[in-house]
Amino acid sequence: MHANMRMRVSRVNAAICCVHLYPVQGASSWFYLDVPVAKRAQRERICLSDTVDIAAYGTVLASGYGDEPPTHVVWAMQAQYGAA
Repeated sequence: MHANMRMRVSRVNAAICCVHLYPVQGASSWFYLDVPVAKRAQRERICLSDTVDIAAYGTVLASGYGDEPPTHVVWAMQAQYGAA
């Protein structure tokens, strides 16, 4: 992760996590990931990386710009994956 970026990883259920990227300059972004069982222990290491390759940690289910996902995306994740 670059020095000019903050990141937060939220576990929303056993398989799904939401990664939030907050750059000092530019647009914030978020990603819902379906993390395979073999990579779930690495989920917490996303924040410790020098660079971030979100797709290396799992399948991107949804993504977009902004500090938080829009309500309709959160609802869709809840409906389809039981994620909050």
